[in-house]
Amino acid sequence: MLQDLGLTSQDERVYRALIERPEAGADELLAGCDGLGGLREVREVLGALIARGLITRQPDGERFTAHAVEQLQYRRASLAVVRDTEGRLTGLISLDDLIIRLMGAQRV
Repeated sequence: MLQDLGLTSQDERVYRALIERPEAGADELLAGCDGLGGLREVREVLGALIARGLITRQPDGERFTAHAVEQLQYRRASLAVVRDTEGRLTGLISLDDLIIRLMGAQRV
C-alpha cells in the first residue's frame, strides 16, 4: 500500500513493524522485519523514513515513533501526497487540512 506513495518495500516493512511496536528501537524492528539485511539496513531505512517525515526519533535517540498516517486512514480521512519538484515523496497532508489552508489563504 505505501509503495504507491513512493516508499520501497523495505521502507514499508520497517514502517509497518513500527506501527505494530510503538516506540521500538532498531533492534526490535529488525526482529519484526523478515528479509532485511541486518541492523545497518534497518537504520538506513529509519533515516529515510525520518527524512520523509513519516517517523520521529524519540529523545533517547534509540527509539522511534510512527506519525499518524495509520490513524488518519483508520478515520477514513483522505490523504494528499506532497512531492518535491523531482517527484520524491516529501510528506502527507489530510485533504481537510489542505482545504482549510487554501480557503484560509483566500479570505475576503
